[in-house]
Amino acid sequence: MTLPSFIIIGAQKCGTTSLYNYVIEHPQILPASMKELHFFNWRSKPGNRKTVEGVDWYLSQFPTIPNGKNLITGEATPDYLVDPHTPQRMFNLLPDVKLIVLLRNPIDRAVSHYHHNRGISKKREPLPFIKAIEKESERLNIEKEKLISDENYRSLFHRNYSYLERGIYIEQLEKWMSIFPREQFLILKSEDFYARPDVTLKEVFEFLGLPNYQVTNKKKYNEIYYQPINPKIRSNLAEYFQPYNQKLEEYLGRKFNWEMNGNKEQKQHISLSQVKEKLHNYQSELEQIKSKMDSKSISKSRQTFQEVEENVINSFVQSSTTSTIVVENYDADSHPIYDELFWGYEITEIQEKTNNQDTINISGWVLGKNSPVVAIEIVELSSILKKVSVNQLYPDIAKRYPEAPQVEEIGFSIDFQVNKLRPKFNWLIQAVFADKTRMPIGCIRTNNTKSLNIKSTPLLTEEAIKFLENFLKQKPHAKVLEFGSGGSTIWLSKLTKNLTSIEHDGRWFQQVKNQIQKQKNCHPVDIKLLARPYHKICEKIPEESFDLILVDGRDRMKCFEASIKLLKPGGILMLDDAQREKYKQAQDLLRDWQFTKTVSKNRHTYWWQKTLQKITNIEPNQSLKNQKQISHKSEESVIIAGVSMVKDEEDIIYYTLAGNYQQGITKFVVLDHLSSDKTTDEIRRFADDYPEAMVYLIEDRDPLFHKFRKMSAAAEFAHRMWGAKWIFPFDADEVIASLDKPLRNILSQLGPKHFCLGLQHRNYLPRSFYDSSEPNPLKRMTHRKKEDTSLFRSQGYSKVIVRWQLGMEIAQGHHHVKFEGKKLPVTALGKNHGLILRQYRYRSREQIKQKIVNGGKAYEVSQDISQKHGGFWQERYKQYQKEGEKFIDEFYATEINGSSDAIYDPAWL
Repeated sequence: MTLPSFIIIGAQKCGTTSLYNYVIEHPQILPASMKELHFFNWRSKPGNRKTVEGVDWYLSQFPTIPNGKNLITGEATPDYLVDPHTPQRMFNLLPDVKLIVLLRNPIDRAVSHYHHNRGISKKREPLPFIKAIEKESERLNIEKEKLISDENYRSLFHRNYSYLERGIYIEQLEKWMSIFPREQFLILKSEDFYARPDVTLKEVFEFLGLPNYQVTNKKKYNEIYYQPINPKIRSNLAEYFQPYNQKLEEYLGRKFNWEMNGNKEQKQHISLSQVKEKLHNYQSELEQIKSKMDSKSISKSRQTFQEVEENVINSFVQSSTTSTIVVENYDADSHPIYDELFWGYEITEIQEKTNNQDTINISGWVLGKNSPVVAIEIVELSSILKKVSVNQLYPDIAKRYPEAPQVEEIGFSIDFQVNKLRPKFNWLIQAVFADKTRMPIGCIRTNNTKSLNIKSTPLLTEEAIKFLENFLKQKPHAKVLEFGSGGSTIWLSKLTKNLTSIEHDGRWFQQVKNQIQKQKNCHPVDIKLLARPYHKICEKIPEESFDLILVDGRDRMKCFEASIKLLKPGGILMLDDAQREKYKQAQDLLRDWQFTKTVSKNRHTYWWQKTLQKITNIEPNQSLKNQKQISHKSEESVIIAGVSMVKDEEDIIYYTLAGNYQQGITKFVVLDHLSSDKTTDEIRRFADDYPEAMVYLIEDRDPLFHKFRKMSAAAEFAHRMWGAKWIFPFDADEVIASLDKPLRNILSQLGPKHFCLGLQHRNYLPRSFYDSSEPNPLKRMTHRKKEDTSLFRSQGYSKVIVRWQLGMEIAQGHHHVKFEGKKLPVTALGKNHGLILRQYRYRSREQIKQKIVNGGKAYEVSQDISQKHGGFWQERYKQYQKEGEKFIDEFYATEINGSSDAIYDPAWL
């Protein structure tokens, strides 16, 4: 058994996922079965494998390393650092293991932890940040003491709500370093890792005794974007953490340069109750300010409103009855603070000039990362109305971003003459970088303050409303995205628990939120206030995230175009008022999707369904239920699903499905890719003849091939729909065969470290006997076995079957599977394991010609597929285009070694 050479033990929300994924890119580091094994902090639970198998289970999660190979392996469980029993447990098993620790500014760690909880569910964390910090001591109460006294005590409260507790790194490291020697630790600063990952990785590889390696895929994992907390809250938290951070620096003999407030020589720290009191007082101040704003008791002149946490609007009341001038920072979801362009930015104030009440001013700061910001522009449509230099002192920002160069002169200030402002305007505020690129950071606009009327139903056609109602009833867990809030938001919140709504109008945003809170039957809504152009939020959302996207509100075509990639297979993209001339291009964008058009007296609502998942559940023929069929109902504890993409396979697809069904595969997702024959009829015939099989037929009308994407989507569908544990991707001519034991038994006996199984390739050659009257091409002749095909002999397998997890991707040709961009290790199963892949070959000259033409055309239209994927068929197609039918004759006679009667099959009967 292989022992791990290293473990990343923490801290949570400090970059451990990114670090682990970068580290295992090194060619001499093999990953564990998963990043977080949670073995040493596991609480005993009867019947659980970790409890029953113990150390054997843990060691089985690591790959076997052959003798003499200079390879290592490891895991990363950030909860280890804070768990009181983990250090001794780990030392007892792994006294020589190398330990890596990432430490982040504890304030930023706490904020990220909070938003992580909110992102999982607002039921997990229903409180605002200030209240959550205030409640921490009450929530944890005696949880820490229970954890210490009882090694099997499991505290979800401590795991979820220890926002400040987890940031007291000194107490955690003192415990660890009292058990493990210090030389076995590598302590890293998260901020250094974020800013210079290559430098940090070099340090890690050196610590592990490995040569340096340039990691190319530096994807940021588990990014959470949110509005920065108020400076006053941050100051209070800095005061709380200061003595702990100071003691940590003295203990480790290094500086972290996290912000420090107050007397640095004073090691007396303020208590959690004192922090709670300060935050409570601050919350009361905010409520008083908001109350005065609501009652208009604050003077219009020289009044700067303090930023209220989680509210990006700062307002200046220009008139008591007609309008408001509103400044909006772009929400962090739309443009993250710590991305590749900005260290940060903020439009901080809007106020009247003290010497001229007819002039208002907005000011702020902006700090570029790779290129400095030299100017701020105010833009209306494509016209630049104002441009000011970014050159004013803003020294306090240096404390927030100590790593950033030239932090001081990053401020700006812009004046506006009130009497020259139009009754209505909406201007973009954008940063201009030294390299002449531009990036929006907010907007300034007017807003009418009259009472808003929000209807309780969507402004859609009646047919569209009925369709949405049925769609969401059938998919109760559907994720929904809406551009433009209003009555549809309230209505949708009653039908789904996963609604995200985007709105640009501050007052409308607030009124919709109030309406949702008043109505008892509404689920919580993630409603975001973003400045226009708010379609840019789509750049920060993972692809294929939503089942339904409703486009209304402003900038509809931009939102429509940007949201196409966010739609899951089978999802619905709906556009209101689609009859307008400026929206007609939507139909051209999605010409190959299923289109529905509904019309009422005053409006048109159109919607499109993503082609891949146009699914028909094939119902079994009732008249066949009395026929004798194979039953697998008693064996469904391990659900195996087969997924396939076929085209023009009417002569064999029925028999292939039947063969795989007889091997124990009871669920099928079949994508029919533009077949021109009776392939779909044959699939339906199989469903009729085998009523206990579950078959989903997907009419894939997308002309692009993209087989790896579509097969992955089909596997994901089977996993979600049926809970399929194993996925067998197969071509129309491939049947899996278990030689002695049932397939389900073989798979259930495999250890948890086996995710991807390689199947050996067996071909069968014909003997002389041939029965031309037999309708089943798989029974027309007898066969003798042929050895493994030479193409895959070196790697020991041809195709794969995979234990599916969300996020996996089936590679082109089913020869391997990727997870998070990396190939999964393959366990090659030979005939001794009882599993092989049987594949019959081409049945006639016309059939091989069809294969060459279809294969060549498929890769020809899919420009994103590389030459190595299907290169064999691409090359044969080019030869056919050049030489014509003569090439087909020669290819069939020499390479296929066939004749018009040479029917091959996998002999599964």
